[in-house]
Amino acid sequence: MPKLKEDYLKKRYTCKYCDKSFPTKQGLSGHIQFKHQKKWIKEPDLPPYEEIASKLIEIKKLYEPSTVSSKDIIDMIKYWLEFKLLCSAFKIELNQQDLKHYVIASLVQIHQNQHLMK
Repeated sequence: MPKLKEDYLKKRYTCKYCDKSFPTKQGLSGHIQFKHQKKWIKEPDLPPYEEIASKLIEIKKLYEPSTVSSKDIIDMIKYWLEFKLLCSAFKIELNQQDLKHYVIASLVQIHQNQHLMK
């Protein structure tokens, strides 16, 4: 392995968010990605209700009768909004991945409940 110049070894890269310094650009980049990730993650949010409603109409046309009722979808949206408020009260940050997992889990639960009711 080649020896590095002493100037290079003294050079440090400082984080603009917390003033920690790192010997390499890669170290600084990794630090920013993992420690300051929230700077780049946008808060998850549902699309406007009209957009959701139009998608539901498309789904109903594909699968007549629809396997998920409009009431169940509205409940799922209301529970997400309650969950989001609860998380903000406890200062828990949510991202799009959390919303995705919530929707998947909710749809599975709706289908399981429908099978139990039969």
